[in-house]
Amino acid sequence: MRPGHAVLTAIRFADGRCVTCSGSEAELRQLAETAAESYRAPRAVPALPPAQEPPRPEPVAAVTVRRPTPCCPQCHPGAVGPASEVLLAFLSEEEHESWARERSIVVEGGLSGHRYLLAHRHTARAQRVGRICYDLDARAVVHFHDMTVPPEEEVLAAKLILEHREPWLRNEATLFCSDALKFKNPFGDGGDGMWDSSLTSNLGSAVLKCKVPDWA
Repeated sequence: MRPGHAVLTAIRFADGRCVTCSGSEAELRQLAETAAESYRAPRAVPALPPAQEPPRPEPVAAVTVRRPTPCCPQCHPGAVGPASEVLLAFLSEEEHESWARERSIVVEGGLSGHRYLLAHRHTARAQRVGRICYDLDARAVVHFHDMTVPPEEEVLAAKLILEHREPWLRNEATLFCSDALKFKNPFGDGGDGMWDSSLTSNLGSAVLKCKVPDWA
């Protein structure tokens, strides 16, 4: 089973098969040289497709914004102080004393001559009647208000209007009592505010005239 002297065995791989050759030294040398020449010959290497890189997003220019400094807001003076100064500039000495003592003043209507009590909206008088203006002669509440301004500015505006443009605040839309003197509403047609005031007046009169049963 063993080969004799001067016998060599060569093994090579070709096309995926194992080829075994045996023979003399000269034959094996010739086989080796043939195999070496085949490996030295240049072989065509198939070109690989170029690798495709994923598309890169276009750079977007960033806007640099400075971070705000955390701090408390700047203090600003309110409107109550200036409104108080303006109101006091239009008051007489008597009205000034009344406002300083009770936060209310009494003004006289420019056309009717009625006396109006104008009170600060936060006083007990204003809270009791529900509005800042009360007709002392007719004993009636005049229904108007302006909560968008400081109380002092509201009182000053009402004072000037009642003294110089009284129908603006004393008309069918602001007085609901039927026996009180009323002016036509200057901000609408002839019937503006009359229907509401008439309805309220009639209801109020009906309530006052109705008799309460003995069992109530």
